[in-house]
Amino acid sequence: MSIYEVPPTTAVIVPAPSKGCYYYKKDLVLDFKLKKNFAAMNQRMCAEGCLQWSYKYFGLANGNECHCGNRILQGKAAPNRLCNARCKKGMENETCGGAKAMEVFNLLTTHI
Repeated sequence: MSIYEVPPTTAVIVPAPSKGCYYYKKDLVLDFKLKKNFAAMNQRMCAEGCLQWSYKYFGLANGNECHCGNRILQGKAAPNRLCNARCKKGMENETCGGAKAMEVFNLLTTHI
């Protein structure tokens, strides 16, 4: 019999706790835009993309943009109604920020 040690797998926890909705201009909320051609977008896809780079936060904007960062930069709080854009081909109940605002989330993980 052979015994192998399998390292734990890290998985993101979604839905993630929201840090709020922030007015969005280029990279002024979170400092890294995940430049990936997403066929669809949702919290899980963005969180997993940011987890690869060990970021603490992920943010969604325009229904299809994913941003990552370890701190919220110059974000000015925006009303939640500005963060209600549907995710591109995403789950029906998930929103992905908006044209003028980004919703930022804590990137939480668990070992499975």
